[in-house]
Amino acid sequence: MIGELYSTVMAQTSASKPYLRSKGQVLSYGDVDATVRKLTSVFQDRDLREGDYVFLNVKDDSQVAVICLACIVNGLAAVVTDPAMPSLNGLLELVKPKLTFVDRDKLETVALEPDLHVIPVDEPRRKTRSVFKKLLKKEGKSEAQADDLDAFPSLLDKTLPFGDDFPVAHPQTTALVLFTSGTTSEPKGVELTQNNIAVQMRILLRQFRFDDRAEVFNILPLHHTDGIINGLMLTLFAGGTLHRPGQFTIHDLPNSLDYIFREGISHLITVPTVLALIQRLGEDFTDVFQSGDFKVLVSSAGALSPDLWQSFEERFRTRVSNCYGLTETVTLFTCSGPDDESYEIGTVGKPIDSEIRVVDDAGLDVTAGGAGEILVRSELVMKGYINNPQATAAAIKDGWFYTGDIGRINKDGKIEIRGRKKSIIIRGGINIHPEEITDAVLEHEAVIYAAVFGEPDDTWGETAVLCIVEDPAVSLSDQELQAFLESRLANEKMPAEFHRFADFPRGPAGKVVLAELREQVALRRQSRRFSHEGGPLEVALDIAATMLKLPREALSRSSSAESVSGWDSLFHLNFIMAVEETYSIQFQPREIMTIQTLGDLVDLAQSYRKSNKAAR
Repeated sequence: MIGELYSTVMAQTSASKPYLRSKGQVLSYGDVDATVRKLTSVFQDRDLREGDYVFLNVKDDSQVAVICLACIVNGLAAVVTDPAMPSLNGLLELVKPKLTFVDRDKLETVALEPDLHVIPVDEPRRKTRSVFKKLLKKEGKSEAQADDLDAFPSLLDKTLPFGDDFPVAHPQTTALVLFTSGTTSEPKGVELTQNNIAVQMRILLRQFRFDDRAEVFNILPLHHTDGIINGLMLTLFAGGTLHRPGQFTIHDLPNSLDYIFREGISHLITVPTVLALIQRLGEDFTDVFQSGDFKVLVSSAGALSPDLWQSFEERFRTRVSNCYGLTETVTLFTCSGPDDESYEIGTVGKPIDSEIRVVDDAGLDVTAGGAGEILVRSELVMKGYINNPQATAAAIKDGWFYTGDIGRINKDGKIEIRGRKKSIIIRGGINIHPEEITDAVLEHEAVIYAAVFGEPDDTWGETAVLCIVEDPAVSLSDQELQAFLESRLANEKMPAEFHRFADFPRGPAGKVVLAELREQVALRRQSRRFSHEGGPLEVALDIAATMLKLPREALSRSSSAESVSGWDSLFHLNFIMAVEETYSIQFQPREIMTIQTLGDLVDLAQSYRKSNKAAR
């Protein structure tokens, strides 16, 4: 199936047309096809058959693109994994792939079992000698196994391209395996079929007005469905160009927004976290989507606050399409927008080529407008979890996939997501849905995002902890927040604590990682003791060391994202906010964007403290 679609696109698209622009590299459609056809010969030489698993742990975008496409068009199952994973052995044992592509610098973490055939991956265009062939000989490995360790892409130099039509794979053959970013410590491998992907391509091309003029900006991770499906595959099957210039970061935000305008981007596919970052710091770029080329902005992979949604649209004068789906349903099966019929702020729109049910704990359909677990039946639903029949049977019953999400269908037939089924808090025997609290607090204009979780309590069993992300332009004190919630919630549902964040810790899909949020709250409690124990430098060092879980001596005034592991945009914003809270100050967006190092933050905080003292 996918092989036929691929061949049609290649026949209709100029070989010189750019397919992928990634971090200074340009990969044309001709480049893609030449590499895919040589990799096809590599697969045939190694006697790979339809449905065999090919494991990828590769960080370069262009290499992930061509290897993954080569697998899928040949009826093989591409198992795409996070290149930041410290160890691959657990997943390799689960998948048992016939062939594995691993970045050369990651090989030392892989246990080279006799039946594990590994191709090291070097940086693009880098020629290398097969050092590992010599090492394997010394260890007594066979010559046949040593040949499997010729490096990619240099092994293609001696490979003739496949010249025939690609085989037609069965619709139910696994094409792609992605691992969930859910709440459990054991992620499950989702098997998506040739048909799953073909159906999703048809939906996306129609829903988001994709054609061969599409210029797509999507920097989401390629080991996640919104990156690989809504980016690599959707762009290719539209015959468009995919742009992945780099991550959205605080310091690079102006360049990213300039890029979107300058390069005539037509489609931005992103997550709520990025929209919040643009909303907070992009006040000088309100024309970014007014180039005349821009068509569609898609937010997926996480709940989009109605307040952020509306304020973003008002400031940037563009409609945001809010979509809902899971890895188990490829990417999406509902969407609010961009068409008028499905669009409604606060919802995820209407089902697309899918059936929806909302059921209670007994599996019975709830009454109209009632809340319950969302079930979906569709050609988008996965084949199952790889080598995990028990989990598959629990998730798919009588053809219906149980999403684990709580929602309701409103009077207009649009779906509202209320939260996860497993997140209920039991306080003194009373069930509290965290969404009851988040819905209430999100009614306040100052609150952009809210998250609630339960914590053990000796008296009540559990109590609720509320975390919020605020609009910096709107003032909201703890006392005002308390009074606001008391007017909307019963006493037993009032949160025991409030915590403010610049943003929440999120997984690759953009979903809030509650385990990390709990940890951040614990660190916040600990950091309160810092405020009177020293000057701004000592306080900043203590806060940063605690949040990063590093020894204090590992940090200095010059510490930054470039020098400290774990110093990403999320840490950067929350670190700044912790210092703001400590000294009861609030920096301006332009000032935040100038903070590169710990010392920059200290100097800025010191200047505010002096200004406040002078004012008094």
